[in-house]
Amino acid sequence: MLERLIESWLDSASERSYQAPFCQMLSAEGHTVLHSTRHAPLEFGKDIISIGPDGVPCAFQLKGNPGTRFSLAQLRDIKGQLLELVTQPIVLPGVPSGRHRCYLVTNGETEEEVHRSVDDINRELENLGFGPQRIELWSRGRLLEMANRLGASLWPSEIEDLNTLLELLVHRGDDLLPLAKIDKLLKRLLVLEEDNKASLGAAQGRRRITSAAVLIGVALRNFSLKENHYATSAAWTVFAAYAIACGERHHLKYEDTARAAVEIAKNTIFDALAALCDDVKTNEKLMASGFEIAPIYIARATLTYALLSLYWLWSEANAWPVKEHKALLDEWLPKDHRQSYLWGEGAVPQFLAQYWYFSKADPTWKSEMLLGSLLNVLIKLAVDQEGQKFPSPYFSFEDFMKHLLAGFLQTGDDPLRGETARRMSFMAEGVLHLFVRANLKQSAKLLWPDFTQLGLKRFEVEEPWQYCLYRTAAGRELMVQPPATKQWAELVAEARYCRLAQVPHALASEVWLLALFVVLLPYRATPEALRYLGWKLGTVWCIPPAIET
Repeated sequence: MLERLIESWLDSASERSYQAPFCQMLSAEGHTVLHSTRHAPLEFGKDIISIGPDGVPCAFQLKGNPGTRFSLAQLRDIKGQLLELVTQPIVLPGVPSGRHRCYLVTNGETEEEVHRSVDDINRELENLGFGPQRIELWSRGRLLEMANRLGASLWPSEIEDLNTLLELLVHRGDDLLPLAKIDKLLKRLLVLEEDNKASLGAAQGRRRITSAAVLIGVALRNFSLKENHYATSAAWTVFAAYAIACGERHHLKYEDTARAAVEIAKNTIFDALAALCDDVKTNEKLMASGFEIAPIYIARATLTYALLSLYWLWSEANAWPVKEHKALLDEWLPKDHRQSYLWGEGAVPQFLAQYWYFSKADPTWKSEMLLGSLLNVLIKLAVDQEGQKFPSPYFSFEDFMKHLLAGFLQTGDDPLRGETARRMSFMAEGVLHLFVRANLKQSAKLLWPDFTQLGLKRFEVEEPWQYCLYRTAAGRELMVQPPATKQWAELVAEARYCRLAQVPHALASEVWLLALFVVLLPYRATPEALRYLGWKLGTVWCIPPAIET
């Protein structure tokens, strides 16, 4: 049955949606994938560039033919591209000079005439001095073989897991990704269940991580068909975190087991965010300047601002791979939080993602004033509102809306029923430390009396790999009550502390993944995680240097 699911996915996958799993399968077969994102400059004339197991550069041209045949007419249309694939050298850092192998890849069947025509093109190229058999044709059968060998053979086959996968496959695909279902599949496959004492070796770990990547591609089928770029970025972010957790839990060297898969996932995430940026140009609601709109829309807009703020920062750090997006986002992204919705503590990482963009894009102190305002509102809401009105980061916006509409819908489904806790905050401590770094002592002093009314909560995992999980019971929830008075020097020392004891080193080194991860799972935005991200992404630091060890 699992093999049939892979077959069904491949027969419905577009070129874009099967590209990431294909890269993961190449990597598992010994290729070092150097380029795959479709938004790189000029795309280097190739969809995918790799170094083969024998050290020879390889260039791949991908075509999407879901459920259809790759025809002779299509081949004729792309003959010019194929000639460029062969004749133009690969100009990319890390690629050795000399001839490269070329592949035409399609997820459809190929007509017999196509094979003959490819042979003719190869003979033509050989006569021109480019050597024999320069273009190799890979079609549906080859991809199925790769996917089944590296994918379904390792997937969990228990009925519960099959039901979870089927639920993802019949999902409408135009909504938020159900992360709990992704978690259920990946934990079993990557042996991350806390009651499972099995241990993986390096080879097993690599195979299972690749198998998980194929699983993600299959599970995203309907989301990809709906061009749900948020779901794509979310799924691959979670995959990357779980791949890191797998290596960490089983004491495997990151470089040898997970790095290649994580790098491919990062390219896919960046590509999805770039596609999301393209979408805002045609989304009239998001492009509008007025926001007299329902809370549901404003919350979605807040999430979009956060994701594209991180995309802006990521692009800025890499000299803007998609040049035209800089001008678009400079005009489109809000310059303050007035158009965003602080519906609960789960929205705080989204506000902070925007704040880090503000601080980078605006050299004035405006961003720090906005951070101070965020801290002030956060404290007052946590002090004044019950948990039902300002929920903790363990509740999503969907949970919040179900609570608000519970009386109207009369379904009996109210995730916030019974939540009465007040004067507690998971986020206030980390945000305060970010604000202290601006050395605005008097402003912080004004906030301190209300701040001391809060119980400062955080969850500490038993082992760093558990930080990467959607949920874990292995750890302890702590709450600290701030003292009535505190020395400024002591507060500054806390704000300077940037060591991550609770986060795997591999995830900490991938700052963009970590930033996206805490937006997706806001309860992972612990004070130490926020201090670290602020150190890496922020621009304002007016206190003594960071303490890293």
